[in-house]
Amino acid sequence: GHPLAEDPVISLSPCSDITFAERAPWPWRRIPWRPRAAIWTNATPGEYSPTREGTVDLKISRIVVVIHVGVIGAGGWGLNLIRNVAMSSETELVAVCDPSDKARRVAASRHGGVSTLSNVEELLDRSTRRAILDAVIVASPARLHFQHAQAALLAGYHVLVEKPICTNSTEAAELVRLAEKQGRVLMVGHTFLYNNLVEDVKRRIEAGELGDVRYLYSQRLNLGRVRSDVDALWNLAPHDISIANYLRGDRPVSVNARGACYVQTRRNIADVAFFQMAYRGGQLFSGHVSWLDPQKTRRVVVV
Repeated sequence: GHPLAEDPVISLSPCSDITFAERAPWPWRRIPWRPRAAIWTNATPGEYSPTREGTVDLKISRIVVVIHVGVIGAGGWGLNLIRNVAMSSETELVAVCDPSDKARRVAASRHGGVSTLSNVEELLDRSTRRAILDAVIVASPARLHFQHAQAALLAGYHVLVEKPICTNSTEAAELVRLAEKQGRVLMVGHTFLYNNLVEDVKRRIEAGELGDVRYLYSQRLNLGRVRSDVDALWNLAPHDISIANYLRGDRPVSVNARGACYVQTRRNIADVAFFQMAYRGGQLFSGHVSWLDPQKTRRVVVV
């Protein structure tokens, strides 16, 4: 084989089409050359080529696996996810799916060349898809999360679902069961678990810098945006619940909540909610969420 430039960065895609057979101690590997595998290096063109056996020897110092992603839902938050996928060096935006002509036009104008579709089945159908697709992000309305995530898992894709994962616990449990059966990764958009401040508090708790944690409480309040598909608890509380569970490193043993409807009384959609969770050892977590509060507040307190 031909040695590449010092410290090459090699991206292999898709992961499922690449296999490694150990030929010598790392960092040497024998990599099958496949037409669908895109290999980028900082080597100059012609510095390497496939051998007669259809393989090429490369000296690898770091591997970046490019994940090919399709996004279902190009609304307000969907556009943020689409932008992040397009900007990341470790993901490639393959397609955007939304029933709205306007949403598809906006996505296409911001990310030229991306395929836009109106039908979810077309996005997930491997038999008709020319482009590689590894994972699907579900950012459709909450009432459709289960339907779209289930279809993506059954089609064999990894899935990231925006919060809330579903609108009831039965559907959420079914998605978890299905992901385990299919051997696929199922994630929820609990973005604060990757927040530097939250990670720092977690580190301090585990290091004993804060002493014994007695209880936690949170407030996630604002005037708007009033939702009509889910209530304030299902819309706002997932972030704080995920933070509390992460900081505690555990799940609650009991939960209770109470909400009140003021704006959409006929639809029985709670605009404000108070909830409490108890953990093993007697620690409590209390939360307050509302989209009717006059002052915007985002706070998690560890005592």
